[in-house]
Amino acid sequence: MLNISLGELKSRELDIVYLDFEEKIDSIDVDGRRVKVTSPVKVEGSIANTDEGMYLDCRITTVIEDSCSRCLKNMQVEIDAQAQGFLVHKDEEEEALEGEEDVFLYEGEMLNFHNIIRDTIIISMPQKLLCSEECKGICPGCGVDLNIEECKCSKEQTDERLIDPRFEKLKDLL
Repeated sequence: MLNISLGELKSRELDIVYLDFEEKIDSIDVDGRRVKVTSPVKVEGSIANTDEGMYLDCRITTVIEDSCSRCLKNMQVEIDAQAQGFLVHKDEEEEALEGEEDVFLYEGEMLNFHNIIRDTIIISMPQKLLCSEECKGICPGCGVDLNIEECKCSKEQTDERLIDPRFEKLKDLL
């Protein structure tokens, strides 16, 4: 049910359309990488006709799989987000974007809910995912997972690998 007909709302035959559906989405593209969606996307809410236009208010929940920012292990992330804003026809986009409210664009009589789901998930994803606050990450020298084993680099080797060759002469001053 990713396409929702808005015809009856636009013609004022209905004042409100309730949303309660699940949709299976395999993955979404986020900043050029593919993020796996591991549970069906659940959408609950409504689209109401108001004096100012059609207003969407819904809750979107799902679980995605992404990698820890430090150790790169795959982890599950629960998404529980609200999508709220006016529905605006694509031809009226410029006027609507001048306002301060969030808007969702539609074409013809249909609202493509896939874009709303994708954008809501992307906005709700944490900027930095951590499998735990204590995650030690990966050694930049030898590449071992520091949560599992000790670093195999000697301190001196690590320092030499991390020094920018342009600043190597400064090391002699120490």
